[in-house]
Amino acid sequence: MPTTQDTFGSNSSTGKKLDIIREYLGMYQNALQFRPYLKTHYVDAFAGTGKIPLKSDLTELSLWDNEQGDPTEESDDFIIGSTRLALAIEPPFESYTFIEKSRSKFQELSETFGSHKHANRVSFSKGDANAEVSKFCENMGRSDRAIIFLDPFGSQVEWSTIEKIAATKKADLWYLFPSGVSVFRQISNKGTVDPTHVAAIDRIYGTTEWREEFLKPRFTTDLFGNDVVKHEKIVTAELAADFMIERLRTVFKGGVSDIKIELGKHSYPSYHLLFAWANPSPKAKTLANKLSKAAVRASDNNYGKSL
Repeated sequence: MPTTQDTFGSNSSTGKKLDIIREYLGMYQNALQFRPYLKTHYVDAFAGTGKIPLKSDLTELSLWDNEQGDPTEESDDFIIGSTRLALAIEPPFESYTFIEKSRSKFQELSETFGSHKHANRVSFSKGDANAEVSKFCENMGRSDRAIIFLDPFGSQVEWSTIEKIAATKKADLWYLFPSGVSVFRQISNKGTVDPTHVAAIDRIYGTTEWREEFLKPRFTTDLFGNDVVKHEKIVTAELAADFMIERLRTVFKGGVSDIKIELGKHSYPSYHLLFAWANPSPKAKTLANKLSKAAVRASDNNYGKSL
């Protein structure tokens, strides 16, 4: 029985995100197929079930290879997920690592793709995304190259995981950073932050410096003339994303793109899609920068301009 997932996707937001990823995966594989000495890998750290329930209307995406006998989702209630899109890319990756912590989602994921034409290339990992991604990074060999997609619902991604990805010097990272839901929204308009949320923000940024960036001290006195320090909230979702981009630049020796795709349907962006690459070689820098911008431009044709 398929799992019941929360409805959270939309064609304009989730569709845009996935279209950029699909475009980049295809361009990446086409660019590296003439370098047979390199082994390319795709890691999906929050794989889900392979399909995403939609909140609202969906323009059907004809992206699944129906002739291979794989299940096709052509429902107004779902959008094709990143795992399906990755497996549809030709030429295929050397390996696919699909990570999912939820037992029910993991079961549906493994059952859905267990008979796929590229099933022998797929590794299903049930567990914490941070631990599994770190393990993958530590086991990368000299000829390995990877694209890692971090698509959390909130503040699940720890800074130590980002450091592990950067340390490979071989991986490209697409990160759906929860700028709105896990940073902006967790700081009250009065400038107060619940201690639990303070710890979570510390963990995703790997520093406490965000407090000086996002909260402005305001000095006043109480009824008894005592000095009191309060804080004013000055952070926006965009500023939260900018701060993460600067943090990424401290560890990614390849580079960090200025790409910052706003996603979400609130009065503020819930997420920003960010891109960084770990390989510091001049050729790798040029290629990653070129392909990422080309992927966004290609997606703009379908979903509107982002840059």
